[in-house]
Amino acid sequence: MWRYRCKSHLISMLIGFAVGCVIAFISVNQHMDVYMSLYPSEVISYIQQNQLMFYAMSGLSIAGIVNIIRLMEFVGEKWNISPFIIIMLMIFVPEVFLYIGIALVIPVAIACIVGMIQLKFGKAGDFTSGVLTPDQELVRMYTLRHPLKMEVKELADMCRKTSQKIQLIYTLGLIAVVCVIFLVSNIWILIVGFLVFLFSFNILSRYRSSNIVPIVSLLYDQCDPEMCASAIIMYSTRGKKVHLQMHTILAQCLIYMDEPELAQDVLTRFPKKDKMSVIQYWTLMAYIYYLLKDEHSIERCKEELKKVTQRTTFSSVMATSEEMASIQNKIDLMNGELNTCRKYYLKRLQTARVACQQVDASYYIGLISFVEQDYPLADVYFKRVVAMGNKMSFVSKAQGYLDKLSQMNINPAEEQV
Repeated sequence: MWRYRCKSHLISMLIGFAVGCVIAFISVNQHMDVYMSLYPSEVISYIQQNQLMFYAMSGLSIAGIVNIIRLMEFVGEKWNISPFIIIMLMIFVPEVFLYIGIALVIPVAIACIVGMIQLKFGKAGDFTSGVLTPDQELVRMYTLRHPLKMEVKELADMCRKTSQKIQLIYTLGLIAVVCVIFLVSNIWILIVGFLVFLFSFNILSRYRSSNIVPIVSLLYDQCDPEMCASAIIMYSTRGKKVHLQMHTILAQCLIYMDEPELAQDVLTRFPKKDKMSVIQYWTLMAYIYYLLKDEHSIERCKEELKKVTQRTTFSSVMATSEEMASIQNKIDLMNGELNTCRKYYLKRLQTARVACQQVDASYYIGLISFVEQDYPLADVYFKRVVAMGNKMSFVSKAQGYLDKLSQMNINPAEEQV
């Protein structure tokens, strides 16, 4: 998990170092009179004679602040420490955290470089073995089988531009926070400013999440995985460069398009940065392995998910239990536990929040009913799939079973009598 954070962590520290150097340069060249009123003449003379060292130390200080914030974020997620506790500690003993952050800048930078190299070589090995391809190759493989739907290009461009604006605002906010830390000495003003930043960041995060809702709704509400996949690819494309985003949604699109191998390649490039991303990864992988009829790999997904749930907080127990039930259901399907699976899908159908989940559950209820020769019930659910499924692969499969039922000359009304 930590390797996926290495690049962003290192870039954050480099940006912090650069910001610190710029602040020091401006301070020395434009606000030296302020320094002269605060520090003895010997200190001022030393700063003037060693300006490069002063710039470097200022940059190292900002990099240390960024470093300790990122480290505390990782520690809090890994060991389930409340963010409130971390924030309070950083407010009341800032010097300790600052010293730790500065002292660990170089070791963490080395660790980040090592992690990036390991991740790169791991991906290179996967690529040479044919398991993993670059984003451009994934898009090429997709377009060979499914042409992009240009109708969603305007939507994808609009969402991408909005996301870029949000990222710019967030970056400017971080710079403003760093400046406030150095220019304001009143602890209460710092606390208020920090709380305002957290509130603003929360609003930005929600706005950023809602920004991609129109793309996600193409799959969840309109049951059109081809449109959704096209929108995600266009959203992830800038000029000739492709950096895939929304990996889990794209993988779901490919699953519902009956492309499990391509979905597996997409998920292999999914950055598992936190627990929820790991849970999503293993849950979707279990679905893919079910489509590939690989029961041993489904069992492995279950074991990996158990490792994650052992460190899960109480607030996430419900979510992880649902994911575990989903994986167990795939194992039951492989083992022919049809009655158990029917109960699972009936419950799933009642609790499904989006249309594509209802289509998924309806198809498997119909399939189980067909296998158990409960043809009237199979007819009902297959017709529901055809009516709701739109472009999902379940539609053609359900229609195939309906054709078989019609060829068998079975009248559902007579069967019920």
